[in-house]
Amino acid sequence: MVLFTATAFNSFYWMDDFWKRYELIHTGFFQFQWDIYWGWDGRAISPVYTLRNLFLWLFDYQQSWAVTLITVGFLFGTSYFMSLILVRENWLEFSKTKKAITILLIAFVLIMVFRPHLSRSFYWATGSFYCLANFFCVYVIYRLLQKSSSKWNYCWFFVAVSTGANSGCLVLCFFVFAQLFGLIRLDKANFWGMLSLGLVTLALVTFAPGNFNRANGALMFSFANMWDGAISILKEYAGMSKWIGIGSILVGLYLRKEIQKVDYRLVLVLVLSALASILPFLPLPSAASKHTAIHFQTFLLLAGVLGIGLLIRAIAAKIPAVLINGMAIAFFLYFGTQVWTQYQTGREVSVQMAVRMDILEESRGSETTVKLKSIVVPDNNWTSRFWDITDNPTYYSNIYVEKYFGIGGVYLAE
Repeated sequence: MVLFTATAFNSFYWMDDFWKRYELIHTGFFQFQWDIYWGWDGRAISPVYTLRNLFLWLFDYQQSWAVTLITVGFLFGTSYFMSLILVRENWLEFSKTKKAITILLIAFVLIMVFRPHLSRSFYWATGSFYCLANFFCVYVIYRLLQKSSSKWNYCWFFVAVSTGANSGCLVLCFFVFAQLFGLIRLDKANFWGMLSLGLVTLALVTFAPGNFNRANGALMFSFANMWDGAISILKEYAGMSKWIGIGSILVGLYLRKEIQKVDYRLVLVLVLSALASILPFLPLPSAASKHTAIHFQTFLLLAGVLGIGLLIRAIAAKIPAVLINGMAIAFFLYFGTQVWTQYQTGREVSVQMAVRMDILEESRGSETTVKLKSIVVPDNNWTSRFWDITDNPTYYSNIYVEKYFGIGGVYLAE
């Protein structure tokens, strides 16, 4: 855990981070969100989006590690509420040691699952929004299952749905099918009230003018195109989710006694919810985001773990505890070696980035052209992926860096 947390100190701001921090400071905190809604992204109405922008507003690039540490907290919070969803009432019977192992096990499995895009949605300050949004999606599912009668659910429902069209579709799908299958039992007034709130919120996020500006007229609503789009997106997401199978088996076997009473309907609803998260991309499959795969993967992992419980119950298998504990220890050791490698390679990248930032700071406000070396990222690094500047002066990374540091131009050295 300490080793993983230490990787946060190798994070750094890049691309969108400089653009958004610049705009937040010079345009104004709420004006910037208003402009984003009309020109870029419907998620700007989300309190979670506001929270992420607050991080960018408060912390300059020298404190990028602080944003990553906050994201670490949300990831482990996600693991905690996933644990509560999986074991339900059995959680109170767990010892403190088993609670800690369960949370760590699920968190570390999530990290391995997210590995293909961890740098895009975790160590990148702007991308950290996806980890924050994922937390609130899991949290609202926990509340619907455990505290369905609470009036506070209206608030948390709005927060979760407003985080994006993808996460909004996922949460609404879970809500409707969980009610339909009897997993939650709301009276008609509360069901229709929350559904109406969710649909209005989803519409505000999905039909924001900014989304259509980004699509630039390329949306295609033909059935054939959307069907082909769904297949291509699922193939890509499946390729990014290879650890879900291993992780489901590992966590499922560790929690084998507590999840054997799981209802198969919950597994089905979680799978349907994961699939629903790709719906907003169907008219424009080429724009399918690797960042938002985080929602798809999290709910599919929940379904996979519960599915293992169903399988164990069906075959009445008795698996020795020593075997399960051995598998868990082996995983923790493997995870530790992986994180150690990432700390070392991430350190290589962060040192290069620190040198670059010193050069840019020395030139701040000078309107001069700055020559920089390219950043070398080791092939086995999955925490420091980013879009470097290029020799093209109109490239986004170039423009954002030039604007933030107030220099006349930036280009790569030969």
